[in-house]
Amino acid sequence: MKKFLFFATFTLSNFLVFSQATGTASVFQLASISNTTYLIDTVGNTYNSWQCSANAASTAYLLKNGSIMRPYRVSNPSMNGGAVGGGIQIIDWNNNVTWDYLWSSPNHQQHHECIPIEQPNGTYNALLIAWERFDAAAVQQAGGVNAEMWPTEIIEIEPTGTNGGNIVWEWHAFDHLCQDNYPSLNNYFTDCTQHPELFDIGLFTGGGGGPQGSGDWIHANGMDYSPELDQIVFSSHFLHEIYIIDRSTTTAEAATHVGGNAGKGGDLLYRWGNPNNYGANGARELYTVHGANFIDEGLPGQGNLMCFDNDATSNGGSGNSRVVELQSPISGYNYNLPWNQTPYWTYSDPGNFYANHLSGSFRTKKGTTVATLGTSTYWREVDNQGNILYEYNHVSGGGGGGNNMAKTAIYELDYPGLIGVVSAIKNQDTQFELDIYPNPSTNKINILLPSSTALPVEVEIYDVMGKKVGTHTATKKSFSLEINLLEKGIYFIKVNTADYNITKKLIVK
Repeated sequence: MKKFLFFATFTLSNFLVFSQATGTASVFQLASISNTTYLIDTVGNTYNSWQCSANAASTAYLLKNGSIMRPYRVSNPSMNGGAVGGGIQIIDWNNNVTWDYLWSSPNHQQHHECIPIEQPNGTYNALLIAWERFDAAAVQQAGGVNAEMWPTEIIEIEPTGTNGGNIVWEWHAFDHLCQDNYPSLNNYFTDCTQHPELFDIGLFTGGGGGPQGSGDWIHANGMDYSPELDQIVFSSHFLHEIYIIDRSTTTAEAATHVGGNAGKGGDLLYRWGNPNNYGANGARELYTVHGANFIDEGLPGQGNLMCFDNDATSNGGSGNSRVVELQSPISGYNYNLPWNQTPYWTYSDPGNFYANHLSGSFRTKKGTTVATLGTSTYWREVDNQGNILYEYNHVSGGGGGGNNMAKTAIYELDYPGLIGVVSAIKNQDTQFELDIYPNPSTNKINILLPSSTALPVEVEIYDVMGKKVGTHTATKKSFSLEINLLEKGIYFIKVNTADYNITKKLIVK
């Protein structure tokens, strides 16, 4: 098993300085465990930590200025379901709370995710998942059973001051219901199976798996935002699906069936995982899904969807989880809905890789996938062949067990929020630098390998989809490569040795 980093740390000013032993970090991870959030390297060494007064609701995210955005659990929440939160904080690198906002009231309760949305001026809005209460009378009026319901709402908050906020956008699942039992109601359709863009309220029985039959019907848990598409993807624990909605709408349009880039208002643009929810043909694919996300632009598999299928061999309690990657069937801003869509790539390790809830996975620049077992503070990085590149448990130092941590968010070495950390590493030791020049290039590139490289070594070239398009066996630390046969675009130069793992972007023009 390859190890990427071993560091001893001490504090200097606002950042950390490290003594490097072998290798260079592939990614850094941000893990929230109980009331502490840790910035960790690939083998679990901690470079900063944020001590908080309350336990985390879910994942924290690192901002470009070195602060974190973190959802936390409030006292006496109105809806006490799994991963309940209610509070959102922004905390700077030095552990100072700069913003503290509550979305917790008798009729609204934040839970699980709160993701940062960067604005043109460099500030961040908070996009959060919450429960929204509807009493039994309102549920009946919508064609449901005589029971209270707490469906999903997604709210975007613009921070103001130290604890204020403006609601700049919102979406409510309750606006997108259908039923085929009561013709007199406004949301009546003769056959709900013909309307997969809507949630069939006829499937709601009053319990939904929530605490004490609380009406936690959907239980959204993981969420991600694509700035390129201006769309949101989220996953549902209890309905066992992932969904995409359009954030380009106004709030008014989001409550309707028209408007936005896709022209469909706040209706579901895409859903996958459980065709039983909308009467489609095809086998159920997801059981207790978490961690839905878009693969970011510039990464291998960009634009594809990823999620964590907790009980992958059906019916729960299987002891087998899997990571699922889906090729996005997008056309413009809309989606073709292949009910029998087959996963593009999966990863599982039956008997050795299982979490019955929480968890998530993210793609890296070099095409690997970092997966977290959120019930145990355990993570591993695997390549597209399923080979384990590293694994680590933050609590015990290996294997499973430990405290819950939802999932880790990962950050590459060039992420601005890590500049102080990475600069400190480079200032200590530059023996692992990989130089490629000129870059961008048209016909030929020069490559200078790190001074510590043991020769010969394989140098690989990948396209943005993760396909290997070239290899070179380097017998010298300085050499040239002809690239005139490569099409214009973005590529990645990858060098792996026993001491380091480096991936650099190459632009062919």
